[in-house]
Amino acid sequence: RLIRAHGIDAEQVAEAVAQFEKLVQEAPENPDVLQWLGFLYLKTDRAREAIPHFEKARSIVPRSVELLNNLGSAYLAVGELDKALEAYQSAVGVKADYYDAWYNIGNIYREKQDMESAVQAYRKALAIQPEDPYCNNNLGVALSAQGKHAEAVAHFRKAVEARPNNATFQKNAGLALLRGPNPVAASSYLEAANRLAPGDPDVVVGLAQIYLAQGERAKARAMLQEAVQLHPEQAILWYNLGVLHDHEGDHASAIQ
Repeated sequence: RLIRAHGIDAEQVAEAVAQFEKLVQEAPENPDVLQWLGFLYLKTDRAREAIPHFEKARSIVPRSVELLNNLGSAYLAVGELDKALEAYQSAVGVKADYYDAWYNIGNIYREKQDMESAVQAYRKALAIQPEDPYCNNNLGVALSAQGKHAEAVAHFRKAVEARPNNATFQKNAGLALLRGPNPVAASSYLEAANRLAPGDPDVVVGLAQIYLAQGERAKARAMLQEAVQLHPEQAILWYNLGVLHDHEGDHASAIQ
């Protein structure tokens, strides 16, 4: 959600870039031409080249919310978070119910580890589009980081209901339940996440914890053994498999 759609096919992008590069030479003060060229640079991973065109357009039409959003996206793409934040905040200063900018503000604050500000921004976004699964998921992540797992679960569940085939949403719902109010209920989400993206270390370790608590030691062992074959580079999987073997008295396997 870093740039808004402009109705251009991927096959047309290279030709469009060339045409707008010519146009900007002919009409260097035309804000539409400047915005289009900036957008096309952004679309083709040339964000740093997009910025001066967006900034020049902003000097001509400073209250264009779409321009401000795309400028923020360009700064975000080059890692200039503070400048991106300023552009997005300017956008909501013009249009208080501009969903994309609030969502992006939340993402930046989350990147900066300012979870309270992220939560506030995501709530603003959800007041405009309450069912958006990505915003519900990201709000859940920010709430979980604050230890508010029960509230996070409600937002993760909304995300899962909207996108049940999204492994990340299933994983986040399961882990929040595991850490929070209802560990038993976590298994269905984590099992779904493991089906969709097998071997994720956080998911596997969470499921192993649940299975062990339920006395299903063989099930936990089989899952960890499968996971280390899928992801042999993940130390946490080997560690947990070692702990399980040790508890079962298979010290030779534990040592390995």
